[in-house]
Amino acid sequence: MDSTKVTRQVKMTTWANFIRQQQASGLNVTIWCEQNNISKTQFYYWKRKLKNEYLEQQLPDIVPVLLPDPIQPSVPAPVHHSECCTTCTTDVINTNFTMKISVQDITLEITQNTPDVLISKVIKAVRNA
Repeated sequence: MDSTKVTRQVKMTTWANFIRQQQASGLNVTIWCEQNNISKTQFYYWKRKLKNEYLEQQLPDIVPVLLPDPIQPSVPAPVHHSECCTTCTTDVINTNFTMKISVQDITLEITQNTPDVLISKVIKAVRNA
């Protein structure tokens, strides 16, 4: 360790002890600093510096996140399923999913917000129709 790092470490340790002594004394910072001939400004400077040093050691490094390129606007394209009379459309931009089930003159539209309980009841009703 070079002399600058040693000096810094000694100062950090000294001020950490001062802060512990102030907290243990039960006195407020102003009175404790007056009694110990320490500048209140210096006290708060070192308290903030120690806190930041501690947080730096405790918190993980911030890792940049690469975001995917935004999806280009597109018109939802209906998809027809040949095995039944169902049409599904997807809005890619908002990731909204809508499924329309059409049987003769009845159309059922299900979105991602449709409660599962309601979907189950409709399926049971259709089975029993």
